[in-house]
Amino acid sequence: MKPIRIIALIALCINLMACSLFSQPQELPKFPLFSPRDFPQALQVTQLVSSQVNDLPQVLIASWSIEESKMKLVGLTATGQELLRLEYDGKKLKEFYSPLLSVPIEGRIVLSQIQLAYWPLDKIEAELETSAWQVVEKESHRQITFNGHLITSIKALEDDVEPKEYSQSWPHLLISNPILKQEITIKTLDVGKLHE
Repeated sequence: MKPIRIIALIALCINLMACSLFSQPQELPKFPLFSPRDFPQALQVTQLVSSQVNDLPQVLIASWSIEESKMKLVGLTATGQELLRLEYDGKKLKEFYSPLLSVPIEGRIVLSQIQLAYWPLDKIEAELETSAWQVVEKESHRQITFNGHLITSIKALEDDVEPKEYSQSWPHLLISNPILKQEITIKTLDVGKLHE
C-alpha cells in the first residue's frame, strides 16, 4: 500500500472520531478540556494508537507531555512523519496540521479523549459539575456520558492481571465510541518523568 494512501486512511480514522459526533441529530457541545495544572506530575508519554476504518487496521504514534502547565501532543505516522501538533495551556488551544492530512481533524476531541482517560477523577468531576457531561468510574473502566447517553467507554486491557480499580498507569486501554461504532486501542510504549 502506498504511503500517501496509508496517511490518508490514518487521517480519516482520526477525523471520524473527531467529527462524527457533531453530525448527530442533536448537536453536542465542545468536548471538555481540563487544565494541565490538574495533572499530578510532569511527564512525557509515547503511545501506539490502533483503530479500524472499513475493516482496515490503522496505526498512529502519539507522544504527549505535561510540563510547565502545558499539555503538548504530536501525532506521527509509523515512519515518523508529523501529522499534527497540539498545545494547550488551560485556556488556549494551539493547533498545527500537516498538509499530508487529506481531511481536517478536531484536535480538541483528540486531547479531550486523552484527558478523560488519564486525568484524576476528582479534577474531572469538579470541572464537569455544572455541565451535561458526566464521568462514571466503575472498577476497571470509565464511562463518559452526555445528558445520560453513553459517549465513550474507557477500559483497561490486561492479559495477566485483573485490575480491581481504575488507574492512570495502566499500559493498555480500549476506548470505545458507541456513537461512532469505533474502537481505539492505546498501548503505552514509554513513560518518562519531566522536571519543571
